[in-house]
Amino acid sequence: MANIANLRPPWKPGESGNPVGRPARTKLTEQFVADVSDAWNRHGAKILDNMAQRDGRDFAHLCAKLIPANVVVDLQARTGALDDADMALLKAIKAEVVGANDMSPAEVFEHTRAALRAYGAKPVIEG
Repeated sequence: MANIANLRPPWKPGESGNPVGRPARTKLTEQFVADVSDAWNRHGAKILDNMAQRDGRDFAHLCAKLIPANVVVDLQARTGALDDADMALLKAIKAEVVGANDMSPAEVFEHTRAALRAYGAKPVIEG
Protein backbone atom coordinates (compact mmCIF):
# COMPACT_ATOMS: atom_id res chain seq x y z
CA MET A 1 0.00 0.00 0.00
CA ALA A 2 1.24 3.51 -0.90
CA ASN A 3 2.44 5.88 1.76
CA ILE A 4 0.02 8.86 1.70
CA ALA A 5 1.99 10.96 4.17
CA ASN A 6 4.05 12.41 1.34
CA LEU A 7 0.87 13.65 -0.44
CA ARG A 8 0.29 16.33 2.18
CA PRO A 9 1.83 19.74 1.54
CA PRO A 10 5.04 20.38 3.47
CA TRP A 11 3.67 23.69 4.78
CA LYS A 12 1.20 24.35 7.58
CA PRO A 13 -2.39 25.57 6.99
CA GLY A 14 -2.42 29.33 6.40
CA GLU A 15 1.21 29.32 5.26
CA SER A 16 2.06 30.07 1.63
CA GLY A 17 3.24 27.26 -0.59
CA ASN A 18 5.36 29.84 -2.41
CA PRO A 19 6.94 32.07 0.25
CA VAL A 20 9.28 33.80 -2.23
CA GLY A 21 6.41 35.53 -4.02
CA ARG A 22 5.23 35.41 -7.58
CA PRO A 23 4.47 32.12 -9.24
CA ALA A 24 6.82 30.79 -11.88
CA ARG A 25 4.04 31.06 -14.49
CA THR A 26 4.09 34.86 -14.16
CA LYS A 27 7.76 34.91 -15.11
CA LEU A 28 7.07 32.68 -18.10
CA THR A 29 4.17 34.89 -19.20
CA GLU A 30 6.27 38.04 -18.87
CA GLN A 31 9.04 36.48 -20.96
CA PHE A 32 6.55 35.30 -23.59
CA VAL A 33 5.03 38.78 -23.89
CA ALA A 34 8.52 40.30 -24.14
CA ASP A 35 9.47 37.81 -26.89
CA VAL A 36 6.26 38.52 -28.82
CA SER A 37 6.91 42.25 -28.49
CA ASP A 38 10.45 41.84 -29.82
CA ALA A 39 9.23 39.76 -32.77
CA TRP A 40 6.52 42.32 -33.50
CA ASN A 41 9.05 45.15 -33.49
CA ARG A 42 11.19 43.26 -36.01
CA HIS A 43 8.55 41.74 -38.28
CA GLY A 44 5.10 43.17 -37.49
CA ALA A 45 4.83 45.77 -40.26
CA LYS A 46 6.03 43.29 -42.92
CA ILE A 47 3.54 40.68 -41.73
CA LEU A 48 0.66 43.16 -41.88
CA ASP A 49 1.67 44.31 -45.38
CA ASN A 50 1.87 40.70 -46.59
CA MET A 51 -1.48 39.88 -45.01
CA ALA A 52 -3.18 42.92 -46.55
CA GLN A 53 -1.84 42.04 -50.00
CA ARG A 54 -2.46 38.29 -49.75
CA ASP A 55 -5.94 38.28 -48.21
CA GLY A 56 -7.76 41.55 -47.71
CA ARG A 57 -10.65 39.78 -46.01
CA ASP A 58 -8.44 38.37 -43.24
CA PHE A 59 -6.74 41.74 -42.86
CA ALA A 60 -10.10 43.52 -42.51
CA HIS A 61 -11.22 40.88 -40.00
CA LEU A 62 -8.08 41.45 -37.94
CA CYS A 63 -8.65 45.21 -38.00
CA ALA A 64 -12.27 44.77 -36.92
CA LYS A 65 -11.18 42.61 -33.98
CA LEU A 66 -9.01 45.46 -32.72
CA ILE A 67 -12.03 47.74 -32.29
CA PRO A 68 -13.41 47.21 -28.80
CA ALA A 69 -16.97 45.94 -28.56
CA ASN A 70 -17.77 48.74 -26.15
CA VAL A 71 -16.94 51.68 -28.45
CA VAL A 72 -20.25 53.37 -27.63
CA VAL A 73 -19.58 52.98 -23.91
CA ASP A 74 -16.09 54.46 -24.37
CA LEU A 75 -17.50 57.38 -26.37
CA GLN A 76 -20.09 58.05 -23.70
CA ALA A 77 -17.43 57.89 -21.00
CA ARG A 78 -15.48 60.62 -22.82
CA THR A 79 -18.35 62.86 -23.88
CA GLY A 80 -21.07 62.10 -21.39
CA ALA A 81 -24.06 59.92 -22.08
CA LEU A 82 -25.99 60.82 -25.21
CA ASP A 83 -29.70 60.89 -24.60
CA ASP A 84 -32.38 60.22 -27.22
CA ALA A 85 -32.57 63.91 -28.18
CA ASP A 86 -28.80 64.07 -28.77
CA MET A 87 -28.90 60.95 -30.92
CA ALA A 88 -31.88 62.31 -32.90
CA LEU A 89 -29.96 65.54 -33.53
CA LEU A 90 -26.89 63.66 -34.76
CA LYS A 91 -29.01 61.47 -37.04
CA ALA A 92 -30.85 64.52 -38.42
CA ILE A 93 -27.57 66.29 -39.18
CA LYS A 94 -26.19 63.22 -40.93
CA ALA A 95 -29.42 62.84 -42.93
CA GLU A 96 -29.19 66.44 -44.19
CA VAL A 97 -25.53 66.48 -45.18
CA VAL A 98 -25.26 65.42 -48.80
CA GLY A 99 -22.87 62.50 -49.11
CA ALA A 100 -22.56 62.03 -45.34
CA ASN A 101 -22.48 58.25 -45.68
CA ASP A 102 -19.26 58.57 -47.66
CA MET A 103 -17.69 60.94 -45.13
CA SER A 104 -15.94 60.27 -41.85
CA PRO A 105 -17.65 61.59 -38.70
CA ALA A 106 -14.97 64.31 -38.53
CA GLU A 107 -15.76 65.40 -42.09
CA VAL A 108 -19.50 65.53 -41.30
CA PHE A 109 -18.71 67.62 -38.24
CA GLU A 110 -16.49 70.05 -40.17
CA HIS A 111 -19.12 70.40 -42.92
CA THR A 112 -21.81 71.10 -40.34
CA ARG A 113 -19.66 73.57 -38.43
CA ALA A 114 -18.81 75.47 -41.61
CA ALA A 115 -22.50 75.60 -42.57
CA LEU A 116 -23.48 76.90 -39.11
CA ARG A 117 -20.78 79.57 -39.27
CA ALA A 118 -21.93 80.63 -42.72
CA TYR A 119 -25.55 80.75 -41.56
CA GLY A 120 -24.70 82.98 -38.59
CA ALA A 121 -22.26 85.20 -40.49
CA LYS A 122 -22.99 88.86 -40.88
CA PRO A 123 -23.13 90.06 -44.47
CA VAL A 124 -20.34 92.35 -45.53
CA ILE A 125 -21.55 95.15 -47.73
CA GLU A 126 -18.92 96.69 -49.87
CA GLY A 127 -19.62 100.17 -50.79
